[in-house]
Formats: sequence, structure tokens, C-alpha cells
Amino acid sequence: MPAPADRSPSRRRFLRASGGLAAALGLSGCVVSTQPYTETSDREFDPGNAEALAVQTDSGDVSLSATSGGVVSGTVRKESRSGRDALDQVTVEGNVEDGTLTIAPQRPDERVNVTVSLDLSVPEDLPVVEVASENGDVNADGVAGDGTYRTDNGDIEVRSVDGFVAVESTNGDVSASDVAGLDGALTSNGDVTVDVPALRGDATCRSNNGDVTAAVPEDLGAAVSLRTSNGDAETSGVSLTVDESTEHRIEGVLGGSEGGESAEHTLELRSTNGDVTLLGLGE
Repeated sequence: MPAPADRSPSRRRFLRASGGLAAALGLSGCVVSTQPYTETSDREFDPGNAEALAVQTDSGDVSLSATSGGVVSGTVRKESRSGRDALDQVTVEGNVEDGTLTIAPQRPDERVNVTVSLDLSVPEDLPVVEVASENGDVNADGVAGDGTYRTDNGDIEVRSVDGFVAVESTNGDVSASDVAGLDGALTSNGDVTVDVPALRGDATCRSNNGDVTAAVPEDLGAAVSLRTSNGDAETSGVSLTVDESTEHRIEGVLGGSEGGESAEHTLELRSTNGDVTLLGLGE
């Protein structure tokens, strides 16, 4: 997906100045079990003067929700089949650099096989700019900020985000609903289901093996291109000036624009093996 020329959000919440080191304020309710060995702890991370949040894990699920509090708080769950000592070798730290609080596991030895899952509540005025896992599901509900949500192996579900989002997986379904806008949605093996209430640049929604469905409002002005190699291209409930229409391809302009004046951006729906469908938002 090409990066938009203007990353300035229309509804982004601008916050505090950057800097500082995030302090881990609390560690309580620690529970350890075996087979596999697990450890669950409650943690808090103070954003300090951070203007944004990034959450990362190399293996494990990430779930974010909004809170009215002033710190990032929640549950850290570590799991290993290599013994309890392996759990102690992996910590989760929060550090602020260049105005962004990054919460991520720290591994002195990369060979230590420990899964780290994060279930965190995020201050509603702290924009989330990145959420990433290599092997695990990613979920976000009600947070703010223009952000990228990605995983290699897992599903992504983003809901009620006050910002423009991009959702990316390799093996898994990706979805974005009730968001401020969409920058793109990509997966290799899985379905793509997204709302596109606004665009700030060209956006591609693509799956190699799966269906691609996008819902747009009546007032969205954009050029649209639907293409699939093995599947159907369809539209329903949208005002579309059609330039070309076949079983596998539809090209046109949304919003009843004349002379392309309102088609500043292009929305592409692509699949190799699957249907591509453009719907009216709310259908």
C-alpha cells in the first residue's frame, strides 16, 4: 500500500510534548502455573510526556481498549514450554523515544522461546500509532490515533478507532469497522472486511486467497477499481458511475463526480482467489 502523501489526520487528538522514560509503576497479582509454564501479571506504564503509543510482541496476542485513566495498564501473560526459568528471562518494558511510548518484550537471549500476550487499557487521549505481533491476533477497540495494526500469523480486528488505520496480516482475516478512515487492508490468506468512511490517499484492500469487502458512505468521492482473478466483482448500495464492468472487474467513480473533481483518491479492491464486493456503508 503506498504511503499517503499527507499523514495529518482529520480527527486526530494532539497531545503532550515528547520525551522521558516510561516508568513501570505496578506489578501485582502474579500467578504461575505449569504445563505449559505460564505467568500472568498486572502492569502499569506511565506515558509521561509521550505523544503516542506503540505496542509490540514477537509472539502472542495483543488486545487494546480505551480507558479514561492516565496510564497504560493491563495484563501481561507469558507462556513457555521450556521451563519456568525461561519466563524469568523475558521482561516487558515501556520506554519513551522520540515522543512515542513503546511497550515490548525484552529478550537478552533471542533463543528463549516465550510467548508474550498483552491485554492493555490505553488512555483515550493517547494516540496508538503501531500495534504489531509476528504470531498472534491483534485487536483494538475504542482507541484513538492514526495507526498500523499488523501480524504475520493471526487475525486483526479493529473497531471504533478515532483515526485512520491500516490493517495487515499474512495468514489471517483482517477487519476494520467504525473507524475514522482507512489507509489500507492487506492479507495473503484470509478475508478482508473494512469500512472506508474516508480516504486521505490511495488505498488498497487485497487478499490473495480470500474475499474482499469494503463499505463506503454516500458522500465518499473516489475512483474505485475492483478486480479478481477467480471470483466475482460486485457492487451494492453505492452511487457509482461505471466506466467498465465485467464478471471479474469493475472500474468507476464514486460520489457522482463530474470530470473526476471529487475523485482525488483511488480505492482498490483486489483478490486472486475470492470475491471483491463494494457496499454502501450500513448495508
